[in-house]
Amino acid sequence: LWQERAPSPTITVSNNEGLKTVTLSCSTESAKIYYTTDGTTPTTESAVYSEPITITGNEDVLLKALAVCDAHAYSKPSAQNVVLDTVTEPVPSKLPGVVQKNSIISLSTDVPDTVIYYTVNGTTPTRESDVYSTPFIISESIEIRTLATKDGMKDSQLSLFSYTLIDDSAPYINIASRLNDD
Repeated sequence: LWQERAPSPTITVSNNEGLKTVTLSCSTESAKIYYTTDGTTPTTESAVYSEPITITGNEDVLLKALAVCDAHAYSKPSAQNVVLDTVTEPVPSKLPGVVQKNSIISLSTDVPDTVIYYTVNGTTPTRESDVYSTPFIISESIEIRTLATKDGMKDSQLSLFSYTLIDDSAPYINIASRLNDD
């Protein structure tokens, strides 16, 4: 007995402050929509769609959906690659370079709710590194390495900010005053 296929579900991706939300719909209102987010073909054992799906984690997702309704054969699966945005790299309050002792360096990003991980020992920061929460007070030359993360977005690129202290023991000549000593 031949049955017409249910229409394939429509997959709509929206962006809210960098987070991806997926809405599934079918032109047959009585259809039940099953979906997967790991790229496998959905079955009636897969998750049932009931509300918009917020993509979590920090990797792109291949979402597939299948519509099932009593009067039709299963739909052909729909698929959508949900490409996550990338967190912007942290920005220091002072440009890297030569700074005075006790200079204060803060870090920020333009993405709300970002977590900044850092190291100052030359190693690459990971999600297990120290979490940035207070500004650095520079008391010696230092390299600050950072990684910015947010659930639902790809991690930022790694950043390196090097600060060298002004050498107070070096002779200091005030050129402006020497030129005016005629």
